[in-house]
Amino acid sequence: MGSACGDPAGWRRLETSSTGQPIAGHVPIDIAAPDITQRKAPYGTQGTGPSTAGGYPCQHKRIRAAFWTFDGSREKWHHDSFRPPERARRYTMNGTVRFSRRSFLRAAATLSGGALLAACALPDTGTGMEAETTEPVVLEALWVAQTALVEYFENYSATIFSPQNDGAMVEFTLAPGNEIPQKMLSGIAAGDPADLFRVVNVAEFTQLAANDIILALDDLIDRDGYQDYIDTFIPGTVETFNFNGIQYGIPFGAHPSSQYLFYNKTALNDQGIVLDDPGWSWADYVEVAKTVTDPDNDVFGSWVRANFEGYMVGVRSMGGDLLNEDGTQSQINSDEAWEFWNLVYALINEHKTTVQPTDVRDWKPPFAEQKIMMANDNGYRESFLREMVQDFEFDTFLIPNMGDVPRGGLVGDISAITAASSHHDLAWEWVKGTLATEEGIKRVQNARFIPLPTEAALLHEDAMVSHQYEFYVRQWINEPPLPAPTAGNGRTSDVFSTLQRGMEAAWLATEPLTDVVNSVDKEIQDILDMPPA
Repeated sequence: MGSACGDPAGWRRLETSSTGQPIAGHVPIDIAAPDITQRKAPYGTQGTGPSTAGGYPCQHKRIRAAFWTFDGSREKWHHDSFRPPERARRYTMNGTVRFSRRSFLRAAATLSGGALLAACALPDTGTGMEAETTEPVVLEALWVAQTALVEYFENYSATIFSPQNDGAMVEFTLAPGNEIPQKMLSGIAAGDPADLFRVVNVAEFTQLAANDIILALDDLIDRDGYQDYIDTFIPGTVETFNFNGIQYGIPFGAHPSSQYLFYNKTALNDQGIVLDDPGWSWADYVEVAKTVTDPDNDVFGSWVRANFEGYMVGVRSMGGDLLNEDGTQSQINSDEAWEFWNLVYALINEHKTTVQPTDVRDWKPPFAEQKIMMANDNGYRESFLREMVQDFEFDTFLIPNMGDVPRGGLVGDISAITAASSHHDLAWEWVKGTLATEEGIKRVQNARFIPLPTEAALLHEDAMVSHQYEFYVRQWINEPPLPAPTAGNGRTSDVFSTLQRGMEAAWLATEPLTDVVNSVDKEIQDILDMPPA
């Protein structure tokens, strides 16, 4: 079909085969104006185009654009313009326009019927080519596939960011967190980098910063006088994303990792156990785990988080750390670290009160089914439990802390700006907008995710969604932990993956604990001795 007012000069509609599938190298476009309310439109698209009163020669209501991947396997529906952004066009010698799938997806992000109406009024230039117009910028964002948070960012981009920035939009491409760095490098190598990408925790951050993949923010912060606002963030949160004295990111979310203990309050109280003393010891913890373990019914007294965050918090609870202060020496063979390794081994393989970490990666479902009585994790997990737990009362406490090091370890996430992007200023505006207090409060309420680490957001009355949440944030503010350790040569992800992978043999008892710790310690030190990443 064609538009009601005819094709713009120079426009040639792309054809489909008799089967309705796209001809190779083309994307079929079907433009019509029926009601499409049964289709889910993207955020910010529920509206009508401008009328003739606004200066356009013809009137459209809702615009429907159907497009497919080249193999015909996927269909999306958007309110959109005929014209893609200028940089997405591919002209042939006879003036036809062809789209790659990526180019058309870029075009779809414009999300407005108005541009189509404007295209109706283009004069005939006599060249067979389209007249030049200014198109809204589309920022490309490479993001971790977490539904609630992505939906929040999509909504913010369409309803807040776009109207404030000349219709600019953000298009999200989703991927597992461990694939983000490689996808970033591939895009840069291909000359088509994402403008923004999410950096989860510190594991990948140092390598990306050390290799100038992430844009340094110091000049932008100084230019905009933004430091005063940054200074309101909880101590340690902003510092987490400072590498070699350069600020590469400001966390949209952060938390003191894995120091919070979720427990089945009903079951513990039934055994006469009340957790109310923050000064309790690991020996106390072991006795509680023994008391509430019921092997006949496959009930475990505890679950221990067996990854770099869990190990970091556990070793620090004994007064040690995983790496020294400048990230050049492994400390997992220290006396303090050995206290924690022996504790975990005894819980799993001697007392048998703790489930094998390799058997249960996600503790929340068995906890909700009353098969696990205690689990240490990040404080914001309570938002999931509020929906999952139906048959008992749960609560939040703290794991023991027997050393002089502050309890826990600070980790966070940033929206990083790609150094290779051509839209640094616009991406920076998007980042600053997501860091506003009111947006931080929305994320606590709606995205069930790590909170914006400012007191104004954390303690706002609208953010107090539960007493467990309030316990979590007040304890964090009163006793802020140190940032997670990072490798001095930038190879933090290699250090943490080696630690997590290597220690599993000890918990499975396939190798003696001493051999495992010595082997992992040597492997980590070899990584730290390597040249910068």
